[in-house]
Amino acid sequence: MSNNLPHAVAADRDVVFADGNTYHLSPLTLRDWGEIDVWLEDYVKRRAERVYRDAPADVKAEGIRTAYARANRVSFANVDGVGLLTTPEGTARVLWHALRRAHPSLTPEDVKELWNDEVGRKVERMLEAANRIVDPTEAPAVTTPMTK
Repeated sequence: MSNNLPHAVAADRDVVFADGNTYHLSPLTLRDWGEIDVWLEDYVKRRAERVYRDAPADVKAEGIRTAYARANRVSFANVDGVGLLTTPEGTARVLWHALRRAHPSLTPEDVKELWNDEVGRKVERMLEAANRIVDPTEAPAVTTPMTK
């Protein structure tokens, strides 16, 4: 069984980046999406630590506690995660996952430098497709012996 999400990415194609070179995007696997979820959790935590770094101790403690609670719930499969994946850092992370098999020397920072509007539109379609896959309102009905 393949671990590629069947319709999650408009990938497995070549894309011209801002440097004029062509790069190959590979389909994202379940492992990629799991690693993206781990990155999202860490991203929320790091961002809160930066925001509250110089805050008074009580404000900092409450802000960090709230952010860590949010971080435990964020996922590519929910609105919070999709929103974060549309930031430059999130988009670069998704693209890096799609690029890293064919271009192992690229880093997420490299990907930010290679950004252009064409790539942005393709990533947007990838994220929309991924969100549709996990939207329970669009899931097909499942028939079991209990529901017949």
